[in-house]
Amino acid sequence: MRTYWLFIIGLLVHLSLLIINDFFPGTLAVLGIPMWLVLAVIAGLVVAVLIRDSGEREKYFHIIFPVLMYGYPISLIAFLVWIGGESSYGISLTSSALWIPVAVSAWHMYSLHDEAIKQETSELEK
Repeated sequence: MRTYWLFIIGLLVHLSLLIINDFFPGTLAVLGIPMWLVLAVIAGLVVAVLIRDSGEREKYFHIIFPVLMYGYPISLIAFLVWIGGESSYGISLTSSALWIPVAVSAWHMYSLHDEAIKQETSELEK
């Protein structure tokens, strides 16, 4: 399970690079990192997470995962706006294109967590 979380952290780091490059264009070029490399690493990590997912998850995975995958990038966007960045792709905290998928995904993850708790409870009763 630790390998799985390392993949998730790697995914968040590379996603952060893309978001920072969006708010401050040219950041990747200054760091000497080609865009195709960041995208290739993200694609590779997504494939690794999908392959590595054995179905055995921690008890609160359905709560922790969305908080990390949505909470961290949204916090990063808020921080980048606060320090004076402006998205070149129109990413904004006031954009419904950001909040609708977050709300739908949060509801879905909550329902998965609720279902997992009910299943665990029914298995313990047996």
